[in-house]
This record gives sequence, structure tokens and C-alpha cells, in this order.
Amino acid sequence: PLRVVAFLPFNHIFGLIANLITMPFQNQSQIFLKDRAPQTILETARKCDAKVILTVPLLVNSISSTIKKRVSQQSAFKRGAFKVMQGISLTCQRINPLWGLKVGKKLFKSVNKNLFGDQFMEFVVGGAHTPEEHLRTVNSLGYAVTVGFGMTETAITSYENKIDLKTRLSGSVGLPLPITEYKVRPDGNDPDHGELLIRCNAMHIGRMDNGVMVPPVVDGDGYFATGDVVRIGDKGRMWIEGRIKDVIIGESGENVYPDEIEDTFAGIEGVEQLAVFCTKPGETELVSAMFNVGDKYNDKEYIASLVAEVDKRNKTLQPLKRLKAAYVTSNALPVVSSIKIKRAALREGIEKGTFACKRIALGGVEYNEEIKPAGEAASVPKGEDLEELKAKIKTCFAKELEIDESLIKDDSTFADELGGDSLHRLGALLRVEEEFGVKIPENAYEYCTTVNDLAALIKDLREKKAR
Repeated sequence: PLRVVAFLPFNHIFGLIANLITMPFQNQSQIFLKDRAPQTILETARKCDAKVILTVPLLVNSISSTIKKRVSQQSAFKRGAFKVMQGISLTCQRINPLWGLKVGKKLFKSVNKNLFGDQFMEFVVGGAHTPEEHLRTVNSLGYAVTVGFGMTETAITSYENKIDLKTRLSGSVGLPLPITEYKVRPDGNDPDHGELLIRCNAMHIGRMDNGVMVPPVVDGDGYFATGDVVRIGDKGRMWIEGRIKDVIIGESGENVYPDEIEDTFAGIEGVEQLAVFCTKPGETELVSAMFNVGDKYNDKEYIASLVAEVDKRNKTLQPLKRLKAAYVTSNALPVVSSIKIKRAALREGIEKGTFACKRIALGGVEYNEEIKPAGEAASVPKGEDLEELKAKIKTCFAKELEIDESLIKDDSTFADELGGDSLHRLGALLRVEEEFGVKIPENAYEYCTTVNDLAALIKDLREKKAR
């Protein structure tokens, strides 16, 4: 039997249906994680001989971004060799998918031994759109990535079971399951592009609203409006393009889909996270992007190369879809339950001046805008246990970053000065949670960037817990 990593929380419909219901009936072993720190996930997968992990696009995207960052730090020869091996792996997968995946594992054996291991087979992804650039990177390692779709209200309704490379790289979520019917509420001239409507035998029978059970919100034909923007092909296959709530109304009144734009800018060297969203400085919504560049935030040479690459890619888009504003930050982008980037929070952070970032040149126009959130830096907690508290935090940082503790100062910023990326940031904070037995609030992931920041927060959390 396959061994499957139970990565998703069980209040997530994908984790509940797949890990707790479907897999046990198929006699598949489940591997439970003590936490979701990146190193825990990787070490557990290797140690327990995991073959499959059910996950969300964020994990695949993060793995791809981390690999690209590490490759970019290698010599020109090694960067070239990596690119050639990727080409060989993907070419072999086009010829024969199963054989090609084995070739990929042999080519990237030294890489995979530090990832999920040579025994690992597949990522099964659900929940949102996954950029092709990230699908290409992870598939080239010999790890197949397949995608499905479902909702809490409808359970799992489709899953891509074709394994040819073209289908895998397309991000298709497959055909509807036999109990399911899909149709589209068009958002333009294309009848197969728009909001997805679902009718299925697994539809929820009701939901609690202020203590009262109310029936499903469906139309006269029994179709449930999902809020997802999709494209359905000639043969019934479906692709997720985004969420209606994230749609940007362009200058001409046409809809612009952030996920589609993100595909254009995915895979830029040095970018750890990317989000496309809208800002509204006036009456018109501007298509905007935020690039988390980590420790390269103050690297003028890198920012210049980033501007050139963004401009180059921007010109390949239709005029109405082009970025009108672009920002860089060294902070991790806000996410929902470690799963999806919160675009609305980014927009609010820029408009209210609470998210640290700076606007970069676009189309030859220079900007000197930098947002530095108002307020004093985190106060350092006082008390006889202060040094012990900070020493333990430094140990957590050092273990996650695999550096000597002596390099970590009380006010060293995690990204700019210590070189940590978004995955390391999450891992370090999870280590801190485990060390001190506290739960760090989700919004603190954005502003706790130094030992002093965390020391102040932990002191406060401990005091509240003791009351």
C-alpha cells in the first residue's frame, strides 16, 4: 500500500475526504506530522518512506521557488547543468511519462535526497490555480504533480488522472466525476469561461446560520455558484483561473484575473513569493504586483535586473492586463492558514501604509515611494529571563537556517540580514511555538522579523496565558 502524508488540516474538505475517509478504505497508510515546519515535512516523508502527499498549490510553489533560489546562488556551470538536466527530464517524460519520471529522479538524486526522497512519487494538489512554471520545476525532479477540485459544499468533484506531461503542466483539474455536472456562467463572449456552477449528488444538505439550519443556496436547476472562475475545454476538462472576489475591473471595464497574470511573472530569479492584486489610488483599479525578494530588498543591482525582467514580461501581456504598479518587500506575504495569499490584506496594507514595501520602476517611470509602517520598533521585554528567552529564539533561528548562533544579533532581520526565505520563516516560527508552548498569531508572521520582536511577543503571550 501507498504511504500518504497527511499534510492538510482535517477541517479542510480535501484533507477530511481524502486522508480520513478515502485513503483508509483503500488500505493506504497515513503519515501524521508533528507540525508543518518545512524540515519536519521533508524529514518525515523520507524517514517514513512516503509516496504521496495531498496538498495545496502553496507547498508546490514554495518548493519550486526555494529550488530556484538555491540554484541561482550556484556557479554559472552548475546553473547551466541544472537547466540541461531539467530539459532532459521533461523531454523523457514527453516520450514516456513513467519512464521519464524515473529518469528525472536519477538526474536529480542529489537534490531529491534533501527534499522528499528518491522513493517519493506524487503531489496531489487541490484548492487553487498552480502556475505552470512551478509545475514544470517540480515535475522535472521526477515528482509528478496532479491537480483536482472540490469544495466544502460539494466535496471532491473532479481529479486529473491523465499522466502525460502536457496535461500535468497545463494544471487541468480533469473531468467531472460521474456524480457531478459542471456548467459555466459566462463572464464575456466565451461561453466556456466564467463562474463555475456545480450540481452533484454530494451537495451539502444545509448549513448553520446563527444557529438555524438553512438549505443550500442553489438556483432553480439545483446548481451551486462556486465563486471560482474556470475555463472548460472542448472535451470537458476544466482549468481553475481564479476567484471572482479577486477579479480586477480594468480601465476598459473588462475583467482581469490575477492568477493568469501571476503565471506570466512566475519563476523570476530571486522572487520568493508573488501576488497580483488591485490597488485603487483613485477611481480606477490598478493591476498591481507584490514581489517578496527576501534579502535582496536593498540590493540595487538585483532590483535593477528585476525591473528589467518585469518590464520585459509585462510587454508580453495584452495592454489591459499589464501591471500598472509593482512593489517589492522583504516580508513574507500574508496567507490564510498557511494555504492562500491574502490579496485583500496586501491591498489594505499598501493603501493604509501598514505593509513595509517600496514601489519599483515600471515602463521606464521611476518611483521613490517606500512604505514604512508607523510606530516604534517592538519593545524589548525586560526581566531576569530576558537573555535566556532570546538565546532560545536564536537557537530556533540557527537550527532552521543552519547557521552559527553567533551570527544572529538581537536586531538582525530574518530576511535582510540572516538570508531566510518565506519557507524558513514559517519553519523558524513553528520551532519557536514548539519551544515555548505558545501559538503565534497569524498576523504576527508579518511583523516578527527579529529576535527582539519575538521576545516581546512571547513575553506578552506568556503573560496573557498566566492570567
